Amino acid sequence: MLSHAGAKAQLRAFAIGASLLLCITVYSYVFFSSFNIPYLELSAIYASSFLFFLINGAGTFSLDNLIAKWINKKVASQRYKLV
Repeated sequence: MLSHAGAKAQLRAFAIGASLLLCITVYSYVFFSSFNIPYLELSAIYASSFLFFLINGAGTFSLDNLIAKWINKKVASQRYKLV
């Protein structure tokens, strides 16, 4: 069966890498690209969204959670039919 905890761990692992990459990008735009606002703003928005997922993880209404619940219901009903 799928677990919601596993999906949260995978999302957080992805969020660590993505947020680190975007934080380095923001740093480079500030210090090496003479403070280029359009690129800096876009990178900062993406970095903040990945940091949000890093802190909070996948929510209750996330797609992976809904799919896991649906699959778990199917497996439980199959087990009930076998017994």
